[in-house]
Amino acid sequence: MTAICILCPEGRIDGASGPALDGEIAKSIASGADRLLLDMTAVDYISSAGLRVVLHAARQIKSLGGQLVLCSLNDQTKDVFDISGFSRFLDIFHSRDEAVSRLSA
Repeated sequence: MTAICILCPEGRIDGASGPALDGEIAKSIASGADRLLLDMTAVDYISSAGLRVVLHAARQIKSLGGQLVLCSLNDQTKDVFDISGFSRFLDIFHSRDEAVSRLSA
């Protein structure tokens, strides 16, 4: 059974807030979610520590045969993903509807 979980982090994803998001992701996976959507609409900043949280989540989900997608990145956050190279191996969509469609396929 495929379970989609949508998480909507807010504000900054950095060394201070990253562990809380990592914990939420771990809870979702432990609850059976094998499709994870990070809706980044309300995220205004992501640091390298935040990128590590996203990478860890992607690896966890993939090891279980699942999938992680992101959506609704603002221009600054999208630039961080592009510059770091994360955009090359993560599925990033403009809208939540596009991301959900991908996870539902």
